[in-house]
Amino acid sequence: MRHGSVGVHIVAGLAVYSLFRVKFHTFVLIENEMRFKIYYLLITIAMISSCRSRQKADMLFYNGVIYTADSAFSVAGAMVVNEGRIVAVGEKEELQSLYETAASTDLEGRFVYPGFIDAHCHFYGYALTLQQADLTGASGMDEVVERLKKHREIFHSGWLLGRGWDQNLWPEKQFPDNRMLDELFPDIPVAITRIDGHVILANTCALKMAGFGPDTKISGGVLVVKEGKLAGILMDKAADKMKEVIPRPEGEELQELLVAAEKKCIGCGLTTLADAGLNKDMVLLIENMLGKERLRMNYYIMLDPSEENVDYFVKNGVYKKKQIHAGAIKLYADGALGSRGACLLEPYSDSPDNKGIMVEHPDTLRKYCRMAYDNHYQVCVHAIGDSAVRTVLDIYAEFLGGKNDRRWRIEHAQVVNEEDFGKFGAYNII
Repeated sequence: MRHGSVGVHIVAGLAVYSLFRVKFHTFVLIENEMRFKIYYLLITIAMISSCRSRQKADMLFYNGVIYTADSAFSVAGAMVVNEGRIVAVGEKEELQSLYETAASTDLEGRFVYPGFIDAHCHFYGYALTLQQADLTGASGMDEVVERLKKHREIFHSGWLLGRGWDQNLWPEKQFPDNRMLDELFPDIPVAITRIDGHVILANTCALKMAGFGPDTKISGGVLVVKEGKLAGILMDKAADKMKEVIPRPEGEELQELLVAAEKKCIGCGLTTLADAGLNKDMVLLIENMLGKERLRMNYYIMLDPSEENVDYFVKNGVYKKKQIHAGAIKLYADGALGSRGACLLEPYSDSPDNKGIMVEHPDTLRKYCRMAYDNHYQVCVHAIGDSAVRTVLDIYAEFLGGKNDRRWRIEHAQVVNEEDFGKFGAYNII
């Protein structure tokens, strides 16, 4: 019986009230009783169904500010997690009616975000710096050497290493030389890396261990010479040569550094990293540590274009496992802007005879792009100056030919000529 028929019955009953008074009252009482029984039955069924349909889950988080990152950028106060995955977001009472959780946590008004992704970093390099002197923010060479001396009190043997100095923060804003390092550490090899990673200041002891002299020439690199002697400044591929001499941690020591570095990343909200340039051994080590759950994050790897990486990875197609994906080749076109190594179309305003350097010949870049294209690898080229950016864009255009889904990237692209802006869109370059 439809609910709307009650009114019809009442009107009909009133029309014949004198003839059917008893029957009318009897009818209304019967219908009301039936409706009450039906409603009671429906409510009971709904309550039973609700109890039975509550899904089991591990944890309810509530009293938070949860950014869902959906299309409406909505914010929720609670979420349910099961087996490490967020299965529902909403408000506490709503979720409690839908889920039976083994535990709950009061977020006490804290913010909750989706995991952050660092699209360009050097995770392995960061792990190494945990054993080095932190030189970031130092106001000059006096403060640099003071920090080095304190660091030496903790790390007594081997090379003395540091990273993070920036001459642009110093009053004179000029590259230092190694005289203070030689005076304080004459018998200890010292190598301290500029904040951009493209320049090393090394003392004479370290330079000798690397086999460098005033006449040393390195393609794609610069060794600064003053008054016929090495001043200690090594740029780009010259710095890379020095890094090859510096001993690096191995075995359990290295793994502990990687674990410590990842904990710091997770503590900042990072859940995925894209490491811009790793070799085969490091990729396989990270994969092994993920398998043993010593590492937990997701890793996207840009591979160094070494012969070993090419043979093991690139020639066999994209390497993709559960939490690790090696699907790109990392190349370098020029140096860094802060160290005056980025390749520009016009000279630097404070160095009129210098346009920076190309650390790789265009034909070499072209060769690796061909290899990547044929093996369906992404290409990620470091290019900062407008000359280097233009060169890379034009090489990309030779292979991409127009709209595509290759997702080739230019890393940094700090200085771009206006005439080249349109090439990014024309070839879907990131």
